[in-house]
Amino acid sequence: MKILALLLLAAVTPPAVAEEALGGTGSLDWEGDIASRLVDGAHAFLDAKLAESPAKRARHWKRDFTSPEAYAASVAPNRERLARMLGVRDARVPFANPDRLGVVARGEGVTVEVVRWPVFGDVSAEGLLLEPDGEARAQAVVVPDAGQTPEQLAGLAEGGGEAVALRLARAGCRVLVPTTIDRGITRNLTRREFLYRSAFVLGMSPFFGRDTHVAASINANCVPCVRPTSST
Repeated sequence: MKILALLLLAAVTPPAVAEEALGGTGSLDWEGDIASRLVDGAHAFLDAKLAESPAKRARHWKRDFTSPEAYAASVAPNRERLARMLGVRDARVPFANPDRLGVVARGEGVTVEVVRWPVFGDVSAEGLLLEPDGEARAQAVVVPDAGQTPEQLAGLAEGGGEAVALRLARAGCRVLVPTTIDRGITRNLTRREFLYRSAFVLGMSPFFGRDTHVAASINANCVPCVRPTSST
């Protein structure tokens, strides 16, 4: 009974008000929308840090412009640090040639095909490959914005601004346009938001998938690619 009485007394007795505030603090006497004020404060802090970053940026880079090989070696630590921040852990899958899934358009000196290539683990990427008739003068990877599709950049669908990929292909470039994460809705969230939340739990970032995807796209467009005959 004594224990029960003490518990009841503790439950109904109001906590003592601290006579002195903790050093460096004060009472929270804000009124109105406190959450918005917190968000505004976070934005102001980040904006200030961004404004300070150009002056501090040079100390993190030791670029060597004497040769392409020397430059790649000089920025390797920066790339490794960025990869670690993005959660890039899985090695990309080597491959000899992207898989050709079929021709979707042909004309005006350009052939457009759907292709697929491995990225990491069991993850593959898809996109459109635009090849000019004859030997390609250059290789290019055109990365769509989140609001664009490969078909728009290839001139096969309306919207999305200028058909940059088609323009490059007509100029003689071999162009690969990977499919990226769009802003469509999945489970009442945009697909990008859905992936952000899932990736956070795994200690990763959607940038990991996107950037690895694009890096593999560059590999896919740099390897020799034999065009199938019309009977294929």
